Amino acid sequence: MSYKIKRLLAVLFLFMFIAPVAFCIGAEVTASDSETVKTKNMESAAVSPFGNTLFYVYGNIGSVSAEKRAENISQNIRKLKKDILFKPSLLTISSENGMLGIVYMNNVIADTTEKEAQIEGVITEDLAKSRLDIIASAVEKERPGNIRSLIVKQIVIFLTIVVFAFLAIKYLNVLYRYAIRLTQREKNDAGKTITSIVSISKQVKILHFVLNILRILIFIFMLYCCFLLLLSFFPETKWIADKLLSHVTIPLKSALIAVWHYLPNIFMIAVILILARMVDKFLRLIAEKIEKGPIKIKNFHADWALPTYHLIRIVLIIFVFIFIFPLLPNSNSAVFKGISVFVGVLLSLGSTSIINNIVSGFVITYMRPFSVGDRIKMGEHVGDVIEKTSLVTRIKTIKNEIITIPNSNIMTAATVNYTHSAKDYGLILTGEVNIAYDISWRKVHALLAEAAKNTPYVLKEKEPIVFQTALDDTSVKYQVQVFTDDATKMWLIASGLNQNILDVFFREGIEIMSPVINAHRDGTVKAIPKEYLKPEDYNTKPVVVEVKETK
Repeated sequence: MSYKIKRLLAVLFLFMFIAPVAFCIGAEVTASDSETVKTKNMESAAVSPFGNTLFYVYGNIGSVSAEKRAENISQNIRKLKKDILFKPSLLTISSENGMLGIVYMNNVIADTTEKEAQIEGVITEDLAKSRLDIIASAVEKERPGNIRSLIVKQIVIFLTIVVFAFLAIKYLNVLYRYAIRLTQREKNDAGKTITSIVSISKQVKILHFVLNILRILIFIFMLYCCFLLLLSFFPETKWIADKLLSHVTIPLKSALIAVWHYLPNIFMIAVILILARMVDKFLRLIAEKIEKGPIKIKNFHADWALPTYHLIRIVLIIFVFIFIFPLLPNSNSAVFKGISVFVGVLLSLGSTSIINNIVSGFVITYMRPFSVGDRIKMGEHVGDVIEKTSLVTRIKTIKNEIITIPNSNIMTAATVNYTHSAKDYGLILTGEVNIAYDISWRKVHALLAEAAKNTPYVLKEKEPIVFQTALDDTSVKYQVQVFTDDATKMWLIASGLNQNILDVFFREGIEIMSPVINAHRDGTVKAIPKEYLKPEDYNTKPVVVEVKETK
């Protein structure tokens, strides 16, 4: 191989190894220059709490810019100046999240990053120590002319808080005693609307208890606020004040956030309730119009209006509950569901008879067997209906006895409505007598008709009807029927009819026969009152009994 070829191969060999190395070096130099340019162009801000610049901060920490960092550090240094217990020895350096922080009483004053140390050409620890010394010197330099005024200011604020707390407690007690005297003086006028439920003396005692509880709560709140203010003025106890304050602010904040997130549901519930209320009022108005007469619906009775309204209202309430239930807080929780199931089981097991009576009440309403004020007979009870509810019906008998009957019992019992019969057809009342065979039936009919016509509260336009209902061994049984349209007078009518029957028959000297009278009569005098007897009634032949003795 020639010398030239060897030289060419050697050059190619050197180029193959040297070129990559040169490229890497060039790239590193370029990257280093780029990093230098980038560092030189990094955002910076001066920390100047007292007018002159103490040091610079570089770059962002998270979303906090360098300018914002410098402003926060300056504000923290000014707070150190106002701290009367400040000592440079209380400034320490701690490491957190890859940064070194200058800390005073658990509060971070300034942060130092590794990038800032690179820019300054020192290590991070030295930069943080240098900044700590600068801050301590600057605060010490500014404090001598200000420390006395700070102490005086702290003392004045402390005394002001103590005096304010003392006066607040004093006048709170004065206000409480004045309120007590006021309630004692005005107790004769207090609570007139609920006097029938709770006596005035009880109302005053309840009001005193409420005022005392309110006074204690305000007293605790004022002491708590004053205690927080006093603790917050001393660096050693400021953390206690922050902790106590967080016990109030964190739950309050959580509650406010929960309410804020729940506002859409509250709005939906309010809309549903308002719409339901409007529908309820409209249905109530229609029911009242139907009941009073301005609105009439064919084959729909007026007394059905309110029960139908109540039935529709129950359905409306159920639908409103169905719509609102998913919007209630924690409605999907297991506890809420368990309680709902438990309540449902209790209602289903314990309200069988109640549901039965309610259903029976609605059926009775639409069947219309009676109305309030009607005189009815239910089983062995006769009286006037005074109340009809969803569960029971109450009647008052002629002896003023109040009888309560469950609606389920009414459904299984026969009910006689005297009032409806009297108004629609005329209620028939009867009277019966037994008259001897020697009296003409035509005369008996005339006398019974006369007695019926003389009876008050009977219908004059309807003639009384007389029947012979039986031919007994010693007499004939007659029955007279009269008509009335007032069922409440049925007992007076029956009594008046019997009185008139006695009067007309005694007037005519006619005996009203009875098996008892027949058995005990000796045939000498008629069985009529003495004022109706005539002379011939005493001259009847006596009954002679002849007894013969035979051997």
